[in-house]
Amino acid sequence: MNVLWFVLTTGCRWEDVPPEMGCSGRTAHRRLRK
Repeated sequence: MNVLWFVLTTGCRWEDVPPEMGCSGRTAHRRLRK
């Protein structure tokens, strides 16, 4: 959920999510689609 919020508030691409967020942006995007 933190990754989703980060992407929405910063406007960064899923691939550019920093690893400190807990999971990769691609993983978060895949989970969101399910």
